[in-house]
Amino acid sequence: MRIESELRIGDTEREAAVASLGEHFAAGRLSRAEYDERTDLAFHARTGSQLSALFRDLPPEPPTPPPPPPAGPRGWAVRAASLPMLPLVFLAIGIAALSHGVFWPLIVAACLFCLAGRRRIRHSHGRGPVSRGRW
Repeated sequence: MRIESELRIGDTEREAAVASLGEHFAAGRLSRAEYDERTDLAFHARTGSQLSALFRDLPPEPPTPPPPPPAGPRGWAVRAASLPMLPLVFLAIGIAALSHGVFWPLIVAACLFCLAGRRRIRHSHGRGPVSRGRW
């Protein structure tokens, strides 16, 4: 926690400094007596430079990682990828029905083609669909 300023600080900054001191204490960088002394000074600090002086001999904290992006609806993306194949399936069913079942292999081929299209879609940890395979 580095605040280099002679501007006055508020309770939010003091509480953040005490929380940061608690992390340093938990990591073993401060003894109990040092932690108690520095937290007392943090609660009585009036300026940013007074708070900053409490951290001069401590290493800077690593930046907190950003939260993971929210996961999207996985199932819907797979179904949406198959929608362009839907007219082909209906056409195959229609031809098979009109031809009294002579073209039933066409239905099987259309269904396999749709399933192959669904397998190409996978999700990459919430970043949306990613194509894989030969296409």
